[in-house]
Amino acid sequence: SPNLDTLRAAYPHLSFCLYAFAGQRVKLECINAQGDIFPFEGDTEAAAIHAGFPELEPAPPAEPAPPATSVFD
Repeated sequence: SPNLDTLRAAYPHLSFCLYAFAGQRVKLECINAQGDIFPFEGDTEAAAIHAGFPELEPAPPAEPAPPATSVFD
């Protein structure tokens, strides 16, 4: 999933502020060189980033682990 490090690497010309208050959604603020602030929200860090940067695809889900063997197999 995209995270703050992903954003910083992909958009070095922007500044970012990522925060959440207790019981509220995660807030991502993107600040350009002119000082304009672009706010985005999501339930998680990755969701907030995806709201502002949908082109950063989330990582594909991990392959499921093979079933554990047991003495009954």
